[in-house]
Amino acid sequence: LQMVWVDREGGEIAAIGPPQDSLAWPAVSPDGKLVAVSANSEETRDNIWIHDTVRGTRTRLTFASEGDWAPAWFPDGRRLAFGQSFGTNARILSVPVDRSADPIELAKGEIPDVSPDGASILFELRTEGADDNLYSANAKEASEPTLFLATVLDEEHAQISPDGSYVAYSSEESGRGEIYLMRFPEGVGKWQVSIDGGNWARWNPAGGEIFFLAGDDLMVVEVDLGETPQLGTPQPLVSVPDGGLLSEPPRPYDVDHDGSRFVMLKGVSKAEQPSLTYVENWAMALR
Repeated sequence: LQMVWVDREGGEIAAIGPPQDSLAWPAVSPDGKLVAVSANSEETRDNIWIHDTVRGTRTRLTFASEGDWAPAWFPDGRRLAFGQSFGTNARILSVPVDRSADPIELAKGEIPDVSPDGASILFELRTEGADDNLYSANAKEASEPTLFLATVLDEEHAQISPDGSYVAYSSEESGRGEIYLMRFPEGVGKWQVSIDGGNWARWNPAGGEIFFLAGDDLMVVEVDLGETPQLGTPQPLVSVPDGGLLSEPPRPYDVDHDGSRFVMLKGVSKAEQPSLTYVENWAMALR
């Protein structure tokens, strides 16, 4: 898989780093210069990597053998929250991007999002005898989770709005996946965003829009937040046929800091992937 910048018309602008196995969960930093992503290498399971899109570097951030995934930026761009392991062993950690300190555990759960003030995390947690529900916890130190939303079906893939007042999430309460809004942190009110199905909602960090995936389309909805959010009609923004952009990984896209472009994933053939050739006694050939 390959990460690429894509504009709002669906045009590919530039590649981000080399192809890498199991790329998923791209997350653009608050200043738009870095992209965190979950990926693996030949010797490890999934870990978190940081791509500097200005300098072109790629740095491995985590090294655990349990598998690290679903990174989420703190608003200052200096820390990341991420999930580690799966199922009953799933937990959420945070780590400085410069690795000046070791990762610390914040809560049991998975797929975190960090509030705009950096004080809270919102995440999924599956408890015994229940489906995935949404919980919140302290983003600075380990704490017991507080229930945000629970129904008889899964509530998933939540993200807090740029002003911290609402959460966009997906639920199958209607019989299929749809995107909804709910006030944060109160956990009250509910407004349906999508009309014909949807998943993987992401806010425009600059405000005014929600994006989500529906079939082969990246959809956009205009939104005016207030005591009662005013929602527009979902419109297709970028169409992506099978095998192209947004192909298979979990949450295969994110939105740049100003909403002008997207990080997306696409499949690449073996012929397109860079290869290395090992040459023995190469120094002798220079004599």
